[in-house]
Amino acid sequence: MKNIKLLAIVAVLLAATTHASAWSGSGTTDTPWLISSEDDWNELADKVNGN
Repeated sequence: MKNIKLLAIVAVLLAATTHASAWSGSGTTDTPWLISSEDDWNELADKVNGN
C-alpha cells in the first residue's frame, strides 16, 4: 500500500512537469496513467531519477 501511495505521488508530480507520455491516461485520479509494459516502467524510472 505504501508503494502505491508513493507511485501516486510520483505520478502527480510527473503530470505537473510533463505533458507528453507514451502511457495511456492523463495522470489524473479519474483517468490515471496505465503503465503496461517494461518500457513504460523504465521510462517512469528514468523520469523519477532525473535521467
